[in-house]
Amino acid sequence: MHRADKETIYSTTNVLAPERQIYFISDVPHLLKTLRNNLANSGSGLKTRYLWNDGKHLLWSHVRQVFMEDSKTELRRTKLTPAHVDLNSYSIMKVNLAAQVMSKTVSCIMKAYMPEDTWETATFIEIVDRLFDCLNVRSKSEGNRVKKTDLLPYTDVEDKRFEFLLNDVLGYFKNWKFSVENREGFNTSEKSKMFISLQTYKGLFVTINSVVEATKYLLSCGVKEVYTNSFCQDPLESHFGNHRGLARRNDNPTLYAFG
Repeated sequence: MHRADKETIYSTTNVLAPERQIYFISDVPHLLKTLRNNLANSGSGLKTRYLWNDGKHLLWSHVRQVFMEDSKTELRRTKLTPAHVDLNSYSIMKVNLAAQVMSKTVSCIMKAYMPEDTWETATFIEIVDRLFDCLNVRSKSEGNRVKKTDLLPYTDVEDKRFEFLLNDVLGYFKNWKFSVENREGFNTSEKSKMFISLQTYKGLFVTINSVVEATKYLLSCGVKEVYTNSFCQDPLESHFGNHRGLARRNDNPTLYAFG
């Protein structure tokens, strides 16, 4: 039996252990980069998007404005550099660059010093920042060290972050999608450019539902602390990366060679 709502499937029953679910989870760093890329191509870059939500535009030029204003001061308030705003085939793959753009610092500066027409972009960035923190919990002390409670380990099935992920984050994107679908005077193709890509949206939906349910399940089974960073696919990539390294020039190894 698959677990889903009207949108898409996010888990399925484990036929070898029917009391358990197998959860589908997108790679969170990849999701962060695709969210950044959707914004980066909104009115700029490849110009595949022109993001719009309830009468307000979300544009990459707003991020560029923050960088330009920040670069004029001796005391830098953000970590933004030309590599962050002028993306190329190399920088677009760097997770840290995406995280530093989609950060609360950038969002706060945008709302404090930029014109009001940038505030929807700021809201989007702030939501993505919190989302990434909630799905990237990796140590017991980091949350206290950087003073971000979203980075603390999950210890309670009633954790308020579950409500934030399911209601605030998914609710934000569902309302955005509804707003675009009901905008008059535009065809389907034009409307598709006003919202994040469907693949990214489904990846968010699947990942958030799966992480929330899997974390609650682990806590209910007696696990004292859950680190959501453990759900990423880095160990899997590392494992097969080692195999590729051992194969050297052999891109079609036999079963014996692979073993």
